[in-house]
Amino acid sequence: MSTALRIQRDIAMNVTLDQFVWPALDISTAFLGNHSLFALPHLPLRMGYKRLIMDLYYDPIRSDWQLCPQNDCSDYLLSHFLKSIDDYLISTQVSGASPYTDIVTLVFNLQSLTPNLTITSNLASLLYKASTPTLDGKTRVYTPSNLTTDTSLLTHRQEPYFMQDETWPQWIHLIQNKAQLLLALGNVSSSIIISDLDKETLFRSLGNITNTFDSLNCSAPTSWSFVSDRHTPFSYMSAFNATQCGYSPVFTQSQYPGELSLTDPGHLSDNILSTLWSWDINEPNTQNGAHRCAAMAENGRWYATDCAQSLAVACYSPSQNHWLVLNVTSNYDRSLSECPETYFFEVPRVPRQNLQLQTAMQGANVTGKVWLNLNLVYNQDMCWAVGRYGTCWWSKDAGMEYLGLIQTSIVSGVIVLLLVGIFTWVKCARLWRNRNSRPRKAMVKAMLAKREYVTIPA
Repeated sequence: MSTALRIQRDIAMNVTLDQFVWPALDISTAFLGNHSLFALPHLPLRMGYKRLIMDLYYDPIRSDWQLCPQNDCSDYLLSHFLKSIDDYLISTQVSGASPYTDIVTLVFNLQSLTPNLTITSNLASLLYKASTPTLDGKTRVYTPSNLTTDTSLLTHRQEPYFMQDETWPQWIHLIQNKAQLLLALGNVSSSIIISDLDKETLFRSLGNITNTFDSLNCSAPTSWSFVSDRHTPFSYMSAFNATQCGYSPVFTQSQYPGELSLTDPGHLSDNILSTLWSWDINEPNTQNGAHRCAAMAENGRWYATDCAQSLAVACYSPSQNHWLVLNVTSNYDRSLSECPETYFFEVPRVPRQNLQLQTAMQGANVTGKVWLNLNLVYNQDMCWAVGRYGTCWWSKDAGMEYLGLIQTSIVSGVIVLLLVGIFTWVKCARLWRNRNSRPRKAMVKAMLAKREYVTIPA
């Protein structure tokens, strides 16, 4: 599953943040008082959750926030939690583990342990104390002031895929600037005053949450849209359908039917399967390298397929936000040039596009599979890239084949130049010696002529 999730992340790198799928976990309710799990926030993050929601209670004695409502909760302070988050971000930063690098969002619901006590928040100061800057001194936190700057500077984008809100940058923009963490406020008690530093660091809101997933409008534009199962627990299909519609599921239940016990947090990992909107189970299965190209079946799931097969072609028009399925079959390589004008051979970047393409397949009466512009890069076992000669942004070998070719050409050129130089030097030296020897030969010949005499026989 980790490979499939990483591919979903990579193909959406040029999609704006508001269109990403952010599987969310409300750790205050999902763990149901099992506070020991609060000390291990990296567990749900490594499972695939990208957004953690938590209730915080201010402790005026320690000037810190704690993650449980009891008075004696010194082992579960926000400062400890943030340090664990910082360790996770360092362990998955681009310079060391780029295949696993991602962006994490934390949402804080603020309450007070002491009734009627007015509190000024200090979340940002705790965050910066617990955070380790990057090697070049940058913070890993993306702030509202960063967004304001980016909105004025990002006047164009590489690929216009599902960008309903032009104020948000692309995912890859944050990664390139080494930003991995967003903070936001949820519900805030009326007795809590948000400090100026917190206003500069935390977003006032990052998402609209609905508690009803039975009547979602899949055709309506979405931006930072979430659906919660607070009232009715998600089933696999209800969470998957919400994801397909462009909504990120928020898991709040401590137990789901037929899953593991609460004492084992591994039961939460099963929920992530419902946010896997692309590959089918046990895919991509390359059959030991024989199947290196991606194709979509009628059920909307992707399969690793032999690139030489003849299939229909998926074409996308960014300007019209429209998918077209060509009912003329060809192999993967020929599919690169099959799409009509204004359309491009493409792969869905977000779940709503995948649903649109599946609908287009049904409208075109295409049975079987359709080619997607996604293939496994040679010599890079984990890298599925867009385009025949594409590569993954995180791959250390990205461009190395071309660099190696250039290096080989340079070395060969230098050797040839050296050989030509040596040959020229030997040739010129020989000509120079021959030219200098002619006057000497003439002089010797003249001297011998002067010494010639005739002998008289005795």
